[in-house]
Parts: sequence; C-alpha cells; structure tokens
Amino acid sequence: RNSNHSFSIISLPHTFESSLAMADLNTLHGDGINFQFFDLLWSKNSNDKDDVRKARPFDNSRKNKRQIFKRVSAKPNPILRVPDTVVFLFGQPHQWYFTSKNGGPDKNKTTIMRKRRGNLTLANIEEVFLNKAASRDVGDDDVVAYFISSNESSDAHASLDACNTAVDNDVSCNIEYFNKSTLHEFLQHGRNDKSGILQRFINPHGGGRHNSQIRAIWTPKLCILERRRTKQDLRDARFALYERAITFDGPDVHSVSVPLRGTVLAGRVESICKEIVKHIADVAAENTHGSKEDTFLGVARMVVNFKVDGNGKIWILWSNSIRLKSAATETKLTESDSHSSTQITSSQPLNMETVVRLRSSTKLTQAPNHIANMKLDNKSSFETCPSCSKHDANPHFQPVPYKTIIQHFEKTLEMLEAAPELHPSKVWPPEERFIKAAGCVGFGSLRPQLTRDREITQRRSTPRKHM
Repeated sequence: RNSNHSFSIISLPHTFESSLAMADLNTLHGDGINFQFFDLLWSKNSNDKDDVRKARPFDNSRKNKRQIFKRVSAKPNPILRVPDTVVFLFGQPHQWYFTSKNGGPDKNKTTIMRKRRGNLTLANIEEVFLNKAASRDVGDDDVVAYFISSNESSDAHASLDACNTAVDNDVSCNIEYFNKSTLHEFLQHGRNDKSGILQRFINPHGGGRHNSQIRAIWTPKLCILERRRTKQDLRDARFALYERAITFDGPDVHSVSVPLRGTVLAGRVESICKEIVKHIADVAAENTHGSKEDTFLGVARMVVNFKVDGNGKIWILWSNSIRLKSAATETKLTESDSHSSTQITSSQPLNMETVVRLRSSTKLTQAPNHIANMKLDNKSSFETCPSCSKHDANPHFQPVPYKTIIQHFEKTLEMLEAAPELHPSKVWPPEERFIKAAGCVGFGSLRPQLTRDREITQRRSTPRKHM
C-alpha cells in the first residue's frame, strides 16, 4: 500500500492455501464465523481412515465371537453434516465444503468433503446452489442462500492472518439473505472485497413452512439447547425475505422460542457436539504430534448453531464461540509465573450473545403487505437528520412534533441567558460545551453554516488585485 492510498497486488506464498488447514490450531479460539472450524470438520484422521477393517480369518472360538458381537453392536458415531459452504476471502471464493453420500474409503459413507480448486468458480457456485434449491421446489422469491461476513471484512487493508482466525470478540458478524436474483447479483457485483461464508439454505423440518434453528451451548458436563422459529411462513409473499427467514439473528419479535420436547432430538444434538469435539481433538493430536510445541489442543466449550431438515437430518451451520483447552493448562496451573496463552484461552468465558445478526440498517416490518403489485425488500433508504446532521438509515428516524422542537429551543436559550457574558445576542454561536449539554440537538446545521460564513468573510476581506 502506497502513501497515496493506491493499492498494489499482493502475491501470496504457495503455502497460503494450506494455512487455513493446520497452520495454527489456536485460531479456532474466538467468537464469530471461523473458517478453521469448517476445515477441521473436513480434515480426516486415522480413525476415519481405518473405518473399514480387513476381515479376519474365520475363528469359531468363543472369545472371537464375543469381540465380533461387541464390534457389531457398538453404537455408530453420529454423522457430521454441513450445507454447501463457500469461504470467501477478500471477495474471492477460497474453499468450498459440502456433505457427500459417496465419501469414505469405500465411497459409501456420508462425510464432509471439499471441492477441488477448479470447481471454485462463481458460475459453478450459482449453478449448484440454484439446482439444489430447485430440487425442493423453491420459488423465485424464496430463500436460497445467505452470506455471513464481519463488520470489518470490507476493509481491504485487513491482514491475511485476520481472515484465517476467528472474528474478534468485539466484532459482530452480519448476515444477508438471498433469493435467486439477489444471489446472482451478489456473486456478480456485491462481493466486493468481503470475507465470510456463503451457505446454502436448508429446507427446515415441519413441512418447510417456518424456518428454525437450534443453538447449542456445549460444555463437557452440560449442554443447553434453545430453538427459535420464525413467525412468518417461508412462502408468505406478503412479507419481505428477511421477515420469513430470521431466527436468532433478528429481533425477538419476529420469531418465537420453541421447546425441544422429549430427549431424542436433544440427545442427537448433544452427541453431534461431542463428536465435533472428539473429531477436532483427533485431528489436532495428529497434526501437533512430534512438534516442538508440546501442546495438545482441544475444545473446552463452544456455541454452535444447528438445523433440522425435512428428513430429520441435523446440519451444522456455524460456530458462534469456541474456547480451547490444552495439556499445558492442566499441568502448570500451580506456577505463579505461568501466564501462557493456552492458560488464558481456557479461562475465558463463552460469548453467549448473538454474534451473527442483521445489519442495523435492515428494514423490518410486522405488518403484511396487501398490495399485489408492490415489490417488497429489506433495504433501507438513508437520510440526513436536519437537527444533528447525522446520516443514518430511515428506520432509525422518528417523527417529532413541532411543540417538542420549540420547547427544546426555549430551554436552550434559557440555559444560555443564565450566563450574561454568553447571551445569544452577544455571542453566537454558543460554546462547544453548551452544544454538548443540549445533546447537539438543533445545532446540526450550525457547523456547515459557519464554514460557509467563514468562506464568505475571507473572500470579502481578501483585497482585490487590479490588472
């Protein structure tokens, strides 16, 4: 980046493609959308590779029969599934994760896979997303995908390391929903230099009428589940796209909390959480084995969003917050001078707030639209406040009666007249402290006006030169 704010092309090292995989497992710690989380779910370990065991020679002994019966009757591990998830870095597709029924050693196991680099084209992404949406009879104005990005992901000067790690604790993530046309517009023109994930929309359970999500707060000794469902029907064209899709990511008034009755679904979600933790621990152990830093990383606590589709399958959507543990945390807790990063990591509490949310400028309404030819959208127009000169989204403006404006003006004058030396008839504009005491209300146009007055005064005082 040059001093004149122009940008130069950055040549990435050939190892950058694998940096999301195993460069630094500590990047899993943090809040928000984490690219490393998806890469670890995709990564295979030795347990996955040895699922298919070679048949042993026939042995009719009682001991061997007991071993075979124990192996066959053992409860299978829960299947991990993720929707089609495309990781974008600076507006360009970087990785594409999906769930395939033809995975595993024998190509007959449902597993998380990753597309080849040659398939990471915008045309292919749009084609796959729309074809899978068409298979479930999705209309032109129905939800087909959503994009989750950081508030600061549009900053072109962000470091590459920042994109590899979790979003900072103080930064929330914004979500945008797309139908068929807006998905095409986003892929062609709306990506800009954003970093985040584009994820295919999964048709919800219950006939696909109302969108719903499950948020799991998992610890080794406790798993708290919460489910929210939209109030509006996904196919109800009287409401805009966002009102039909938002759950945890929008205001509570647009969704309802639905209890998880029984123990079957809750037990399945908890089993998947345990399998996620076990899988990450196995992959991390293999990749840190023999390294100079003898620290075994594992997930201590996490908050993950899930979704149940129309066939009862549970899908992993994203992680909201993850805290790590390590062997170093358990061995040197008694040392007073021990302040390693792993100890600090494991002691930090989970962020159980809603990290993924709508932009503040998103326009939402609870009233249905009954005008047949009216096109609905959630885009807000921006206005400038005549009182404070702030530029903000239209939904943030409120009508103010003239009576309130006049009363505020009169109180401001009384405050200024209390100091004779600062009487408005003698000193104008008032001092900055008086403007701040009035909440800057009513003085929004003051500074632009003073700037114009100053320019006019300078032009009048500048002597004219005669040729």
